Amino acid sequence: MKNFFKVFPLLSFLWVSLHSVEFNVGSDIISEVWFKFEPGEDFNLGGSDFLLKDDLTSKYYPNVSAFLAREKKSENSFGVRASWDRLSSNYLDIIPVNAPELRGVPISLSVWLWGNDSNIEVVALFTRGDGLTYAASFGTLNFKGWRKKSLELPNYVFRDNVSNREPLKKYKFDRFRIFVSPSQAVNDLFFFFDEFTVNQTVAHGSYDGFELEKVISDEIEGTSSGSNGSGGEQNAGGGDGSDGGEQGGGDAGNSGDGAGDGANGNAGGGAGGAGGGN
Repeated sequence: MKNFFKVFPLLSFLWVSLHSVEFNVGSDIISEVWFKFEPGEDFNLGGSDFLLKDDLTSKYYPNVSAFLAREKKSENSFGVRASWDRLSSNYLDIIPVNAPELRGVPISLSVWLWGNDSNIEVVALFTRGDGLTYAASFGTLNFKGWRKKSLELPNYVFRDNVSNREPLKKYKFDRFRIFVSPSQAVNDLFFFFDEFTVNQTVAHGSYDGFELEKVISDEIEGTSSGSNGSGGEQNAGGGDGSDGGEQGGGDAGNSGDGAGDGANGNAGGGAGGAGGGN
């Protein structure tokens, strides 16, 4: 019984701590690869008025970033070839046929892009039901070769995505848009994409942790019932009864060394536990 009163405060603290989690239920950050840009993922193409649609082509290429190949995360990239018939503020749209829906509030994006040392800009467009559009820019392709481009999203833009009261204000991913500046050559431009990842905060639907509460409850009940059990069970918590008795300096411990009756054995076990604590 003495051991139980020693353990009980700790178990009570754990019990209260777990219950306090229910009042601090927040959200998890999840990371999902939305597009691997592998065969089987379909995209529609479009663009500005001067886009030469007859020269517009796309296909999957067995050429990927060395990092993605080494990590065995990708086998193909998605490439688009486009031309325009004049210099202007041109753009190209890459529109997924089946875009996943946001499960929470997006906080950051990343995509692998192939740079061609140009000032061409790549953005991700999100649209709302009321027609409002938000453009998240990955920057320009002013670098050489493959590079993972990442960006953070402002929370205030997407905060209505967690509310069911105003569905028209919820954003959905719409497309990738490539902006070609008026000073950029417009013949036979190639663009390559790989592994588009979306990180989101997703709120808990309910308290996650009831299983541990049951485990603690069962252990508390087990400790309580064990304190009323045999001398051998009590000694398992406090050490050998005879050793504990010697450390405690009492005759009760010696009587618990298998020589006395059951009642004396329990007394020895209890004294042994106390002696071990000292």
